[in-house]
Amino acid sequence: MFSLNLRGRLFTAERPLVMGILNATPDSFHADSRVTDVGLAMQRVYEMIEEGVDLIDVGGQSTRPGSIRIGAQQESIRVIPVIKEIKRQYPDLPISIDTYHSQVAQESVDAG
Repeated sequence: MFSLNLRGRLFTAERPLVMGILNATPDSFHADSRVTDVGLAMQRVYEMIEEGVDLIDVGGQSTRPGSIRIGAQQESIRVIPVIKEIKRQYPDLPISIDTYHSQVAQESVDAG
């Protein structure tokens, strides 16, 4: 068992958790995880919740072989609106961010 403090809310895991992967990028390795706008993202989040996910991981940059790296600004443009909308519609759903840009990580925390 482990616990995380998520902005003052204790998140406790007493069993394995299921993470839903949401790639806000047009060139992710796994095609079914790609979403290119907030509406599609929210449709997929709803589906994943119905399928039983415990948390959502949002990524805005593909790391598949041969992919082209993007900067922090472009990555933020892809992920921040998605994070804000997930937080608006599902305020208790934990969200993680898949990034190696500290700026994107901070903006994601600020967004929800």
